[in-house]
Amino acid sequence: MSNPTPLALIAGLSLILIGLVYPFVVLWRLNRQLSGEEVTANKQLAVTLALAALVPLTAVLAGFWILVPAARSSLAFTAILFGSGFALVVTLLAGWWINRGQ
Repeated sequence: MSNPTPLALIAGLSLILIGLVYPFVVLWRLNRQLSGEEVTANKQLAVTLALAALVPLTAVLAGFWILVPAARSSLAFTAILFGSGFALVVTLLAGWWINRGQ
């Protein structure tokens, strides 16, 4: 079992930190947006909530994948990571498609 390089350690911890902070920032921003006069479309709200779930999941999984050698060697963990990454990309494309007409 090898120790991660300093760059990998910083990258992995940064991803985990982003994954932990991101949903709170998104929900705070969404609360401010919905309590104001600006009305958010249901489709935009669905995409925002999906991103509030997928970004942290993917970031934390990627951070652990970078930091833990056993996670890199696990086929199941890698499949879950790439599955959540694929779902994140699909959600981002759906958000772009929805916001394209505005």
